[in-house]
Amino acid sequence: MFQPDPTPWQAAAACAGLSPAVVFARRERQAAPALRACAVCPVARECEAAVAPAESWFDGVCAGRLGATAAR
Repeated sequence: MFQPDPTPWQAAAACAGLSPAVVFARRERQAAPALRACAVCPVARECEAAVAPAESWFDGVCAGRLGATAAR
């Protein structure tokens, strides 16, 4: 499967080296490494703006939050 090169902010993300299974986990225990990475991430705001969890469906960790969110 083709994976495009990450944007500069994605490459700088604290979670960049984590497994997708961790970043897109639905349970806190499995997502704990990603949540810890978010706590020190230099690009958390860029992540949140790109994912826009309040405006779209998203499962996983984004800017220190976990969970499936839906547009309201």
